[in-house]
Amino acid sequence: MILEKLLREKASEGFSEQQQKLFKFREMAGMLLSEELYQLIRSMSKAEKRHFKLTAQQNSKNGASNYIKLFDAIDKAKNYDEQKILQRVGRDRIAANLSSTKYQLSKLLCRVIYDFNGRARSENNITEEIGIIKLLFDRGLYGMAGKHLTRAKQIAQEHHNNLHLLELLSLQQQMALQGEVRTSDESLTVLIRERQSILDSIVNESSYAELYYRLRELSQSKKSIDKSAVAVELQEIMAAPLVQEVENAQSLKARQMYYRIHGHSAIMRIDWVQAYAMFEKLLKLWEAHPILIADDLRWYMADLTNFFTACCRAEKFEDLEPILNKVKDLPSLSFADKVQTFQNAAYMELHYYLQNGLLARGLPAVNQIKANLEIYQNKLSIRWLLLLFHNLSTFFFLSSLFEESLDYFKKIQKFANDKNHPDLRTLADLFELIIHFQLDNIEVVSNRLRAFTRALRKRRKMNDFYLCVIRHLQKLIRLNKGKMRLPAFKSFLAELKQLQSSKGKGVIKGFTELEFWLISRISNRSISDVVREKIDERDRSRKTETSEEAIPAVIPPSASPAEVQARRRSNG
Repeated sequence: MILEKLLREKASEGFSEQQQKLFKFREMAGMLLSEELYQLIRSMSKAEKRHFKLTAQQNSKNGASNYIKLFDAIDKAKNYDEQKILQRVGRDRIAANLSSTKYQLSKLLCRVIYDFNGRARSENNITEEIGIIKLLFDRGLYGMAGKHLTRAKQIAQEHHNNLHLLELLSLQQQMALQGEVRTSDESLTVLIRERQSILDSIVNESSYAELYYRLRELSQSKKSIDKSAVAVELQEIMAAPLVQEVENAQSLKARQMYYRIHGHSAIMRIDWVQAYAMFEKLLKLWEAHPILIADDLRWYMADLTNFFTACCRAEKFEDLEPILNKVKDLPSLSFADKVQTFQNAAYMELHYYLQNGLLARGLPAVNQIKANLEIYQNKLSIRWLLLLFHNLSTFFFLSSLFEESLDYFKKIQKFANDKNHPDLRTLADLFELIIHFQLDNIEVVSNRLRAFTRALRKRRKMNDFYLCVIRHLQKLIRLNKGKMRLPAFKSFLAELKQLQSSKGKGVIKGFTELEFWLISRISNRSISDVVREKIDERDRSRKTETSEEAIPAVIPPSASPAEVQARRRSNG
């Protein structure tokens, strides 16, 4: 609206169409920069903000006070409103040069944040050392340069950073050729061979990375894994010579990629035992080289999450708590690290409590997840957001905290849509009906049942499971409370179990939660008591199981973003 008003004003001033287009482009670019600057400031920690102000005050002669004024105004704003921000800073020199001040402020903030956080990462220490080596070399101080080079090579080798190692070897070759003390031909030959070996390792790593990203692109495809073209491509990737033997990987990072490729291939094939084995080996590689975790925290976090999911699916429940503790103990070196640590830890923690039926024990931790979700919500992808909403709604439903469960099902309805997330949206609509029935909002159930039926037809989700639910809910709302409903609940549960039995492999989405709810209504117990009883039965069965057949999980964990596509492909 503001931009349209400005364009009308410019047109009335006699601006040509070309000039108006240029003006529009500049204004849109300015608005984009403003929003990005606002988000950048919002992402900063208190320590980073304090460091910025100290840095800016040291340069106050260069107009830094204007930057501090603008920074404070944006930092205090609930959202970016340029007019209100200008009122706070005063319409003086800042207003006259607002675009330039915003641009310079964003540059200064990036430098300050980098300076504040960058030194914690090894790659930045090596980069700094390389700069010092070049400076000393250019001044002919070869002895000092050599000492720094030796130290930098040691850091690069410890962190398995072949790219920096290659650059350092190139510098070492230059020093050998041009230094005051010339290196022998034999030593120079050793350097050349060492450099070639590093080059070969980099090419090897790159080849594994190419296969991995091909596999990930394939796994995120909307095509079905059963389709011939996709199946052929998966087979082609896994037939590559590099992924036949781990010995083909020439470096630690290449070996990581080797296990990652096999792990994700197993997820795509729904082979959770193989996925568990591959990610377990990958985690052992990480733990044998802990210095690398801080360097590649997000990779480590992603691998931990996939291993956690594989543990759930392969029935390795005893591994869940140790993994969860590892995630909680991770250092967060940046805001992005904090966001990823939160989303992955929350995902794992919710599954841990659900898989083990520890609903009462998990309630304080889950309430903390709720609080943190308010902080990080705008930084999460829609897929992760919906995943956490669904797990929270399930946790509260099984804990008989129906109002809170309903709140999160409504959040799913708000963020999910029929095009991209129809399954989650449909489940949210279903459990909204169940919760309203539980809360005796019978009129609401009656009205929304019709809307739910129409939505199912529109989404093409009308199957035997949903027909069963609709039919039995219609019957239940016609009956009075008490003993008259008991036979109806029993009939509902019996038909659901028959549907699940006829499905064979896999669990109908929403079946487990509905089963627990119906048993609680029939037995007049809380849902959490029913869950605890089922978990105890599962654990006893696992201890006495003599066959090699897997025992079904009691509460199937919601699909992580990594396995959503695999599930869709499996279902055709």
